[in-house]
Amino acid sequence: MVRFEDPPAPRRGVPRADHKAAAEELRGLPGMWGFVTAYQAQSAAAQAASNIRNGDAQAYQPKGAFDATSRTVNGEYRLYVKFIGEETSGDAG
Repeated sequence: MVRFEDPPAPRRGVPRADHKAAAEELRGLPGMWGFVTAYQAQSAAAQAASNIRNGDAQAYQPKGAFDATSRTVNGEYRLYVKFIGEETSGDAG
């Protein structure tokens, strides 16, 4: 049986996320996961998450302050990030 419908518009790439703005927003809600952006390939989403966890993404510095993961949802390769908090150094007393 044929399903009659117009094809979707061709994808010309995913708009770039403003990671600096995303990181600032996530800092305001520690421990809350946020959907930051979607990628065209699962490997790209996974690499972005790895870069954030490893401290290689400048917007999400310092290393260890953010957790990140990628998930496939309805064929969309999503990047989720949460702010964990920053370690503070100094004497307690």
